[in-house]
Amino acid sequence: MKNMPASSAYPASAGANSSFPASHGGRFGGADSVSDIGGIVVDSSDVVGMVSSIGVSADPTTSPAPLFGRVRAAQQAHHLPIEFGGTGGEYFRIWIVNLLLTLVTLGLYYPWAKVRKLRWFYGHTQLAGHAFDFHGEPRKMLRGTMLAGLLVVAYSVAGEFSPLSGLLAAAVVAGLWPLMLRAALQFRLANTSWCGLRFSFSGSVREAYAAVAPPLLLFLLPATLAAFHEADLGLAPATLQALDAIVVIAAVLMLLGLPYFLWRLKRYQHSHFRLGQLRTEWKGELRAVYALCLRAFGIVLVPIVLIVAGMAGISAGSSFGAGVVLLLPLMFALMLAGVVVVYLVAPAYFTVRMQNLAWTKTGNRYVRLRSQLALGPYIKLQLVNWLLVMFSMGFYWPWAVVSTRRMRLAAITVVSRVEPEELAMAVRPKAGDAAAEMGEELFGLDFGW
Repeated sequence: MKNMPASSAYPASAGANSSFPASHGGRFGGADSVSDIGGIVVDSSDVVGMVSSIGVSADPTTSPAPLFGRVRAAQQAHHLPIEFGGTGGEYFRIWIVNLLLTLVTLGLYYPWAKVRKLRWFYGHTQLAGHAFDFHGEPRKMLRGTMLAGLLVVAYSVAGEFSPLSGLLAAAVVAGLWPLMLRAALQFRLANTSWCGLRFSFSGSVREAYAAVAPPLLLFLLPATLAAFHEADLGLAPATLQALDAIVVIAAVLMLLGLPYFLWRLKRYQHSHFRLGQLRTEWKGELRAVYALCLRAFGIVLVPIVLIVAGMAGISAGSSFGAGVVLLLPLMFALMLAGVVVVYLVAPAYFTVRMQNLAWTKTGNRYVRLRSQLALGPYIKLQLVNWLLVMFSMGFYWPWAVVSTRRMRLAAITVVSRVEPEELAMAVRPKAGDAAAEMGEELFGLDFGW
């Protein structure tokens, strides 16, 4: 959910006459110690701040009127799994046609291919018995795709003339990127619906620049200095050495700041998902993102050492004779293990931990999400997918995508303190659908998968 008074005479779970299937109350996947204190949901489990207190004031006299007539206690919340029912064989037919038509049309068919793919994936994804849908128009997406392609071409061509012109083009792209990111989020969510309700994205332009501009500026600093260094402006050698030192320092600062920038980006994205009157908030902590990135970096660092050691051993073996040749299989095995860890285990670890962190920290006082994607099964699935894609010369790719999507979606649960049917009715717009109207007017930028 990627983010009015009503009758309180609803049963404890969706009844037989409801269009929603019976949901599961109580606890999900182990202890979920949550309590109500003064009307504010407080999460006391191992994931701190899982539930937001959006719309709740500490002063009950100033707290806004509740959206729903009946709100369950946190311990009795509905747990609604997200289900995916598509198969690899069905997606293969869409994938192969999309691939051929995109190649034949030199890429012009890409927006139509993307819409077909998204509609298929959304249509096979269900929450509480209702499928999602995608309403984007390929022609509008073509405009956005052409704009993005034009910027990439302009940047590439400018760099061929001179370093300074390439720098100017990079600055233009960086200046437009926050606007493009916000437009892409608005377009995707405004054209996504569940149970006939359009989602929307409420992030502002100012918030987009605040989230994205700092890493872009930090990236432009070493690029600017490098451009002046390569421009041959007749600078003194001491000046050039100082520029080199500043470039290195700026690059190090950029690497150290990547977790912080990722945290700002996730907070911007996950704090502005809307469905009707409900808006999400992200409670992810900066230290959790830094810890995740440092562990992922540590996983990458170990095999790099193994790969270097293996290459050094092979080089030494060629110098010290046939006796060392017996160690070559071991050295090759170390190198292969290092490659697997770098390209499979580390990305899988980051994907699993980031999904669990990002979605478990997303929600509000009525509805929240919880992700419990397991690392071991996910790595095993990716290894199997790797091998089958390689041995099938790429034709197993649709099955790999579908199996990965199914596992990732099955790990996410929507925890609702409101009856599902009441939730759908309460957030339905009374007159017109502003999100739908926005989806018709947006430029068509879409950077999602």
